[in-house]
Formats: sequence, structure tokens, C-alpha cells
Amino acid sequence: MIETLDLSGATAPPPRLPRAVAPVISVRCRASNVWISSEARAKAGVWLKNVGVEEARHVTITDLMIDGAVRCRFRALGHLEPGATVSLDPVTCSTAGGGDVEQTTLTALVSRTIVRQVLAGRQPQRRWVLQVTYENVHRRRYATRFAIEVVRFPLTLRVAPARSLPEVIAS
Repeated sequence: MIETLDLSGATAPPPRLPRAVAPVISVRCRASNVWISSEARAKAGVWLKNVGVEEARHVTITDLMIDGAVRCRFRALGHLEPGATVSLDPVTCSTAGGGDVEQTTLTALVSRTIVRQVLAGRQPQRRWVLQVTYENVHRRRYATRFAIEVVRFPLTLRVAPARSLPEVIAS
């Protein structure tokens, strides 16, 4: 049986969590009007927070494919103590085949991708799904799936659940 806890309010204060759900990773996104405000761009970002009662160990994020041609790799995050917050930036991106490597912010990457798609006459992508995996102290593995979504233009992003969160993936 898969244990799940709905954290659909990931951008709101986290819900009270039962003791049985030890580490719980929530995701926050701040990106509003980043195309028209340099101050908004400076404050933009995506953060993970351990809202659980136990250390989250071996925290990793799946690679993200942007527009089918750019692979984004997130740095190793290690462990997150209860209450600890960490930024997902910077991300390391490379084109298919491993060429053109750059470091950038997730918000800047999403912004450039949307502009490139619109200039090419394509419908812009509006959703990118990521998965964070981690373990508790007893090596029980969890996965939190979430999506970065475009809310409106000029570029405002939010975090939304990709499905019920977190999910025990192995005991």
C-alpha cells in the first residue's frame, strides 16, 4: 500500500502533519511579474522546505527536460533538517548531446523557454513536472511530485501538486 498525504496547498502554510509522516518536503515558488520588474526578477526563485518532524536524507531532484532539447540538472542537496529551506538555484543546463553547458536560475530558464517558443510560432509550454526523492532516518524512501506552472503573463509562476504528496516509494 502506498501512503500519501495531500499537500496541495504547497504555496500556503503547510498543514499539520501526522507523526507517522516523518520528513515532508514542500515546495515554494516566488515569481510574479518577472518580465516587467527587475526587483521581481531578483526575488524570484523556487525553494524546498522540510516541513516534517525528521531529517530528510539523500534529497535529490530529477533532471528536468525543457522543450525536449535542454536537460537541467539540479545540484545534490544532501540532508534537510526539519524547518530547513534550500533554493533549487542554480541549475546546470545542457543541450541534447551534452553541449552548450550553462548555469542559470529556474525562473530565467522558464522565461527564456517561453519566449523562444513564442518567437518560433509555437504554443508556449505552461507546466514542468519535477520529483524530489528523499529518505527518513530509517531509510524509508519518499517522493514529492510537483509542477512549476505559468499562472499568467507577464510571467507569474506557481507550484502545484502533480499528484498526492508525499508518497512512500520504498520501505
